[in-house]
Amino acid sequence: VLGPFEGQDDLAARQVRVVHTQRLQDDPPRLFRAVRYEQRFGFQLAPETLEQVPAGLAAIPALSGERARHELELIVAEPQAPAMLTRLASLGALAALHPALSWGEFQAQQAEVIPALPLDEWRLAGQIERLSVYLTLLLSDAAPGEARAALLRLDAGRRLAEAVLAALALRLAAGPA
Repeated sequence: VLGPFEGQDDLAARQVRVVHTQRLQDDPPRLFRAVRYEQRFGFQLAPETLEQVPAGLAAIPALSGERARHELELIVAEPQAPAMLTRLASLGALAALHPALSWGEFQAQQAEVIPALPLDEWRLAGQIERLSVYLTLLLSDAAPGEARAALLRLDAGRRLAEAVLAALALRLAAGPA
């Protein structure tokens, strides 16, 4: 195998590295992909990649809502989604998408039950069910207006936005856990 960018060395070191400077700034979804690979394979972001994170975060607001939502859909489809969201939050990527998106210990604890949810039996369309559950958690600390704004930012669509807002309203009505 020929690897002009020292990929074999990165695999041996168990690290994810972007190969050119300004890659995260030029293509913000790369940060989301890097975190997916990092968490999926138990790797670490290379130091030079971590140095690029601030510039990449500054570019995230320019990311289209559809593309940002797609990156979240890819993340929530992964078994390691909670760890990925924890890492993205620690890097500031979730807040860069929208300040109302947050992920902490509470959300990670709540996410532990997601694999056991009977999503297929609920007969919702496609990935909307996983994404709606995770977005509800991501927006669980947000005021209703901020949650709506975040869903608009993510170009969530009517059905997804209604599902998330209804779940958040139920949570508010139930009171503190």
